[in-house]
Amino acid sequence: MKRGKAKAPAKPYSVAGHFTTALSAKQNYIFIASADELYINSSLRELSKLSRNNDIILLGMEFITSMESIPLDYFENLQLEFATSYWVDQNTARVRDFNTGFTEKYRIRPSGFAYRGYDLTLYFGSMLFTYGPGLGFDQDVYNPVRFKMLYPYYFETSGADGRTDYLENKHVTILQYRNFRFVKVG
Repeated sequence: MKRGKAKAPAKPYSVAGHFTTALSAKQNYIFIASADELYINSSLRELSKLSRNNDIILLGMEFITSMESIPLDYFENLQLEFATSYWVDQNTARVRDFNTGFTEKYRIRPSGFAYRGYDLTLYFGSMLFTYGPGLGFDQDVYNPVRFKMLYPYYFETSGADGRTDYLENKHVTILQYRNFRFVKVG
């Protein structure tokens, strides 16, 4: 059996220097437009070190919060902010009641899909009940349950030639990672 040379291990990403030359004495907003977990992790590690002496706010995409290799300290040090079209504040009485009822019934904590499913069913179910099957999708139509939802949707119709091709939720929330949890800032 012929043995070839072993490949050298891949070099870790190096972002040192990329950020230091761009930082100012004032607030620094940094947006990382990548889905590469190794690059993001390396960048956040470097930025986290730099945040000791610089005011850095990381503007990110929501998916980076689910990357398992990124320590939560990085999000805290960099005051991570991102926009999301759906967020359930676990500190509200309505959500706590939902969690309790769901857990009692199914013996498991609700997932993000359970929250969305509840809200969508409540929203469209109430619209069908109030306006019938020809409810239409006027954005000005009153929705009687919006205040009961865990996170209110604000749908607008989109389509050509006066027809509705789809509904789009126009409600966006800005979240920031503070004290090791997400809080609404906008």
